[in-house]
Amino acid sequence: MTNFEDLSKGDRIKADLYSRPNYICGKYQTAGITDLVNFTRIRGQYINVLKRLQTLADLADRTFEEAKAEGRDIDDPNVLMELGKKINEKGSLKGFWGYAFKTLLNK
Repeated sequence: MTNFEDLSKGDRIKADLYSRPNYICGKYQTAGITDLVNFTRIRGQYINVLKRLQTLADLADRTFEEAKAEGRDIDDPNVLMELGKKINEKGSLKGFWGYAFKTLLNK
């Protein structure tokens, strides 16, 4: 078994993303945040793209928590899809990073 400390920086970021409760229970997927669902094929060496995805996950987690604090049911798929649209508008990978992300997925 590999220790966390032995992983590369990119693999540590991927481990962080995989271990988030909202990833594990499928909220990113239900919300339609495709960048956070399709990152599994990105190699650990693409640290800049993975950092951007980590920032997107932070935004999603914060948005879910804010909605929950407002009394919204974040287990409802309709609420998650609505929140996912807002998250994608604010933080999805656009421009160069979006192009790089889609190029990396097609390798």
